[in-house]
Amino acid sequence: MVTRSQLSTTPKASLGSIVGACLHRPDGELLVDGLATEIITLAGSFLPGANGSVQASTSAVVVDRHDQVYAGPLIRGHDPAP
Repeated sequence: MVTRSQLSTTPKASLGSIVGACLHRPDGELLVDGLATEIITLAGSFLPGANGSVQASTSAVVVDRHDQVYAGPLIRGHDPAP
């Protein structure tokens, strides 16, 4: 069981590369493809869920290999990497 003291609700920030991203948008899902998707900002929280589980919510601003910038919540379990 995870206790509240083990969780963080403080936004985190970092830079790094990932292989694409899947973001939630008001009109549906947005797949940012590419071998070199750069993370510009990353923020989120981890809160206690039902039965001692952890509920994570993470949003990011990313740049694709064509220098297009996208932002939104990351969709859990949607990994665009093959």
